[in-house]
Amino acid sequence: MMKSLLIILNLIFYNNVYGRSMDTLVADDYPVDTDTLPSGCEDLEDGFHWIRPLVDSNDEYPNIYVRCNNGYTILNPSLFDFFNYHHIKSLFTSYSDVTDFVASSTLNDHVTWREWYLPANDDTVWSIAEDCHTCAEDDDFGSSTVYYMTGNYNGCLWVTKGYCDMDPDSLECYECTAPYVDEPVSGLCTHMHLDADSPVNSAHDDCVGTSYNAEPSIGTEGEYCVCYKQKESKMVPASKWVIPDVDANLKQDKNTIVRVYNDDFKDGTYRILQPGIYKVMEDIEFNMNDGDYDNPNAEGMWYPKEEQEREYMGAGGSFIGPYGMGFFAGFAIESDDVTIDLNGHTLKMSKVFHHQQRWFSVIEVGSKAFISGQGPANFGPYMTYANNVVIKNGIVGRSSHHGIHANGFENLVIKDVVVKDFEVAGMAMNGFIGLTLENIEIGPVYQEVPVMGVYTQARIMLPRLRKVAEDNPYGQVEFFGRGSFTADEVLGELQSQMDIMFEHFINGKEFSDPEMIDEYGVDRIVASRKTFENVKGLPSSSTAYGIFLNSYGASVFAISGAPGTSDGVTVRNMHIHGLYKDPWEVPRIVLTKGPFNDIMDFTRVTDDGLETTTSKYIGSAYTDAQYAIHKLSEDWGVLGHSVVGTKVDSWISQGKAMGSAKVRCNGDIMLHVTKGLFGFRCDNVDNVDIDGLEVEDMQNIGELGSYVCGHYESTDDGGHRNQNFPLQRGYTGTEVHALSFVGSTGKINNVHIHNIISARGDALAVQFFPSNQIEIGEKILIEDIHAGAHLPKDLLTSLDDSMPNKIPRACAITIWTWTDEDSEFYSNQISFTKKDAVQAKCLTTHTFCSNSAYDHEAILSNIKPCDHTTIVKEQLDETNENHLIYEKYIRHLSDDHQKLFNIMKDHKTPNFYPQRVYPHGKPGAVFNIYVLYIMIASILLFAVWKLSKRTTIANKLVENENNTTNNDEYQPLIKSGPNSYDTNFGSYQTGL
Repeated sequence: MMKSLLIILNLIFYNNVYGRSMDTLVADDYPVDTDTLPSGCEDLEDGFHWIRPLVDSNDEYPNIYVRCNNGYTILNPSLFDFFNYHHIKSLFTSYSDVTDFVASSTLNDHVTWREWYLPANDDTVWSIAEDCHTCAEDDDFGSSTVYYMTGNYNGCLWVTKGYCDMDPDSLECYECTAPYVDEPVSGLCTHMHLDADSPVNSAHDDCVGTSYNAEPSIGTEGEYCVCYKQKESKMVPASKWVIPDVDANLKQDKNTIVRVYNDDFKDGTYRILQPGIYKVMEDIEFNMNDGDYDNPNAEGMWYPKEEQEREYMGAGGSFIGPYGMGFFAGFAIESDDVTIDLNGHTLKMSKVFHHQQRWFSVIEVGSKAFISGQGPANFGPYMTYANNVVIKNGIVGRSSHHGIHANGFENLVIKDVVVKDFEVAGMAMNGFIGLTLENIEIGPVYQEVPVMGVYTQARIMLPRLRKVAEDNPYGQVEFFGRGSFTADEVLGELQSQMDIMFEHFINGKEFSDPEMIDEYGVDRIVASRKTFENVKGLPSSSTAYGIFLNSYGASVFAISGAPGTSDGVTVRNMHIHGLYKDPWEVPRIVLTKGPFNDIMDFTRVTDDGLETTTSKYIGSAYTDAQYAIHKLSEDWGVLGHSVVGTKVDSWISQGKAMGSAKVRCNGDIMLHVTKGLFGFRCDNVDNVDIDGLEVEDMQNIGELGSYVCGHYESTDDGGHRNQNFPLQRGYTGTEVHALSFVGSTGKINNVHIHNIISARGDALAVQFFPSNQIEIGEKILIEDIHAGAHLPKDLLTSLDDSMPNKIPRACAITIWTWTDEDSEFYSNQISFTKKDAVQAKCLTTHTFCSNSAYDHEAILSNIKPCDHTTIVKEQLDETNENHLIYEKYIRHLSDDHQKLFNIMKDHKTPNFYPQRVYPHGKPGAVFNIYVLYIMIASILLFAVWKLSKRTTIANKLVENENNTTNNDEYQPLIKSGPNSYDTNFGSYQTGL
């Protein structure tokens, strides 16, 4: 046969394939003069061989290089670079790297392992090779043993997600139970043992609506290979031989100086791919792919363009890759040995880019924001971690999400940096070894946010909706009472309402401008404002942080919700301040959400806030789009996490009442658990050394949580599926944590925490959740910690023993005594260098801090009253009650605090007994008629007896009345006593 030598130049993109593997061969390893090859390893000695398992006339199926073991062919993708012609990818129905180390079929290819591998047939036998050297069968699956991955890696559900995830370092997989799962099943895992014929769900509703989804998988980095053996092997013609080119790119070292200017960001994220000192030469305002100000939400406006797919994976319409939700960072550091010298300058988003790109970090340490298998969308398989990084000397400014965000690094130093005007977190660090923070200022949060979080979602939705309109131009979706609409019509309405926001906030047009009214109409302007406008200006998410130090991956759900540990933190001279939050809770109907975990916020688009079983769907341009995508698309890349339950489907399209559809609370618009406000949060980090930390001016003005899920306490009775009871008990959006630890070790000293306020919830200065080993130094000062500072006194009795909202507590240092060793929550080991030297004063509360079955106040005897040096200047008495603290003291601190107070005044009191949960009203208010008859009869009989003792009884009633206190006066509920190392409550103000 004819032999040919070809040179592969640059990168080649294959149909249905996008990925990367390793490469271990050089040119001399290619036997280019060989004309025939065996089809498999059945008759070959153990070791490496070239084979050709599948033959065709068009050379579509290449020769491949494999290891043979005991007659088995070991499929090992790591033996070739992904773009090498001889890579094994062509032997599969489709092939895509899913993580850095595992591949699977593509999203829309729903096949078993036997179906996936094209040379396989009914007689093929299987085994696995964890080390890619030796094949072995599993006892349960015998000669059909292969690897599958849990469905989360392709965007589907897996029942134990977040409960016993695969270890990020060893890749060991575990089994555990979960809510409503009694028997242990695998946690998240890329390499479960299953049968080669294990079925794969092909309906997207099953992907997002059932608890067990799995897809075939194979390791790509020399582990978790799959072996197979056919009945026989034969000699077949060899395919063409293609030798890859050698990469001759010039390399720079860590001392190479690269000057950076505004123009370097005009086309998108600045991806740092080589070592060096990147020196910022001027103040920079990011304005990537600057768009058309007259048509701001058209395709590609301030968004990656399709032709940029090679540089910005995810831009090309597949929605798979780091840039599938837009430009997510200013700098993306994807190389070791990098210094970013801000050189005294400021990096920030321009106002227009901030308006249009609502998910962003000024600096990302790593190649993408989420590790593989996590996040609201499929961010692609590859995570490049960056080690030995320095960020120094300047200001990290306006950002729609984070200031600095990082994953998986070793040795990051940030010094002499101010991080401000962020919306979610100043800094967030996940899964690291070695972090040094010196001379850092974090805060304040950005307070001129023009749009709500739903605008963020709409920007991400637009490309998907365009794809649906292109793929299904004639399909229609029905909305009860409004008629049928095509995807293009739904797109047009959504885009027009978004343009109204842009016209107002960026182009400066008033909503009442005659030109605006002529172009859009009054009704559309009103609808746009109701859906998108942020009249408060504060970030509209559910949680905000000064800094969050975490273990492996994101932790958007539970306290201590991520696996593994991080190690090594040094903090010197950090100041966190100006963290203001009005959390936005979004109750959700179970199994109803959009393509990137965007919750369908029915509480704001129904006629009664979803409080009754007869709620009517009014809708918005965005919830209409969420529903339309689910109904009109079959592309799993577009659909993502989209799911609409049958009750919701008929409710929207036919107007049928949903009845008692299951509702879950304590979440936000992106399915995150609502956690409130954190200054410095540290989850599962060892060897933390804090010496010099000030946390001040944290204000959570959030309203009370909703009762449409009932009086819930945990996941089991209406709370968020992933809230970690009892660490997250009931509604947690009103809480403030200045400094919190869980599962961490280290020491803290020179800490000053003051002006920590929750309007309606707990205010906690230092919180030790379980499993910590922390030494507390003697230089600790805590002042002005105020809980329920704007909680009306007449609501307290409604909160008394009435979850999800709790009676607010103010605490100085709380130590958890609750443990659960089965869940790896162990006893705290907290020591004080000199406990008497720890100072705290001016804490106001509605109940004792130690009034808890789970934690206690550790320095009760150290707490002093308010005085002339504190914000609250006097002891509380009946004319200066706790709920008046914000009005009398806090709002006068600045214009910002007055603005916060004005927002709080407009908050509404929740309905404590909505009809959806309590169809007969408040429990105990309605009596069964038969019970009532019995009671009346009993009273009449009893009255006859009482007549004989009228005088005596009357005298007793008078005496009792004189001794009774006012029942309207709230008394704090003390269930369990102090439960404290200290026993004296004397110096602790309770506002009684």
